[in-house]
Amino acid sequence: MPDKKSSIGRYQINGKLGEGAAGIVYTAFDPVLQRKVAIKVPKVTDNSIDKNIKAGQYFYTEAVMGGQFQHENIVTIYDVGRDNHISCIRTERVYSKV
Repeated sequence: MPDKKSSIGRYQINGKLGEGAAGIVYTAFDPVLQRKVAIKVPKVTDNSIDKNIKAGQYFYTEAVMGGQFQHENIVTIYDVGRDNHISCIRTERVYSKV
């Protein structure tokens, strides 16, 4: 997975926001559109082709389902796909009010 000074495709990774059971979310910068984004990548414990394909399919399904909604409490999905052989979902970067 990316470290603090790496990138995924055109997106420059700035740090890790958090992680859950299936994925890790990074904060990143899109130099083309000049905006901060969040990038979710699968948490894969090994580099097996089968697990990476399954994670990519899961992320695509998650993005399609999430993209059907528009609500102030749901992040906007910008894109889904693979960059640098990593499946990922690119979304708006939401800031906590806490």
